[in-house]
Amino acid sequence: MVLQALRRVAQPSDAGTSKWSDIVLSYEGTPDFPAFESYRDELLPPREPELF
Repeated sequence: MVLQALRRVAQPSDAGTSKWSDIVLSYEGTPDFPAFESYRDELLPPREPELF
């Protein structure tokens, strides 16, 4: 649903440029939602690639 809305908004206008709608530009998010960065400490380090 979100992806479909973003695709509609991101479609170029008749002038050949795209413009975000007012509803997207005015979005403030959820104030009590934790920041993405707050979970970085819980991530596992990347594995070393196996060459053979």
